Amino acid sequence: GSFSAWRRGVNAIAAPLRAGRGVPLMSMCVAGPATTMPADTLLQELGPLLLSTVRQVEHRLRGRQASQG
Repeated sequence: GSFSAWRRGVNAIAAPLRAGRGVPLMSMCVAGPATTMPADTLLQELGPLLLSTVRQVEHRLRGRQASQG
């Protein structure tokens, strides 16, 4: 995560998104004001949701890639 390191007062977390062979590595992030998105909230609550969402997107993109094969 980035806790006011990227921009003062902004906290963020990100996860790599791997869509499949031949597709560039991407990322998905969640960011917001540090006052409403403290590090604990990002890491403990939103982090697991972010990872779950990334996995779902990867699965759908890979499925589409396989069907276009």
